[in-house]
Amino acid sequence: MNIQQIRILNYPSKNAMGQLMRISDFQESQTFKGKHFTWGECRKWWKKKGIDIDDYWDGMNIPVKSIHEFDAIFRDKNQHEQEICNMFRDVEEPAYVIVILRHDIATIAHELSHTFFWCDEHYREEVRWEICGIDFDAIKKGLHDQMGYPEETLQDEVVAYFIDGSSDIKKQLHIDIRPYKELTVNLRRIFTRYLNNILEGR
Repeated sequence: MNIQQIRILNYPSKNAMGQLMRISDFQESQTFKGKHFTWGECRKWWKKKGIDIDDYWDGMNIPVKSIHEFDAIFRDKNQHEQEICNMFRDVEEPAYVIVILRHDIATIAHELSHTFFWCDEHYREEVRWEICGIDFDAIKKGLHDQMGYPEETLQDEVVAYFIDGSSDIKKQLHIDIRPYKELTVNLRRIFTRYLNNILEGR
């Protein structure tokens, strides 16, 4: 993986970012992955989780492959969805799009971890080895039941949340992360090494 494969988009507000929620859900939703669905269905699903998609997400990570597939299936795109599809229509895979609020450093780390996890098999295997044998059942249940993450992304999400500081695990899931202090240090060390390798072109 190299720096040219990663595209970072800065959005001015959570409301503006929320207009891309269907693309994100099309990629990884428990209910909508790989399917066509309306904005009304999207909002209704998240509302059942107690989440207002116009004022919730700090960042998104979307493979260009998913954007291409979304573009081909959805004919009822809003303005923001159409702009993203137009922007990346001719971008070759593999590539990864990170969407964040401006100047949000913690979220950049979180979303970059997702990018490394899915695009770099060495990173993926290294962090999986690091978390092997550690009990994350309560965290995974919270991520799945309260925050809406599908089963197949839970390992990736656990790693990303520990790398970015675990604030959502503490605030939203009310789970004590102090027992994971050493793990957090080790995961951040791995992440930093891979980030430096990319920045240095290695």
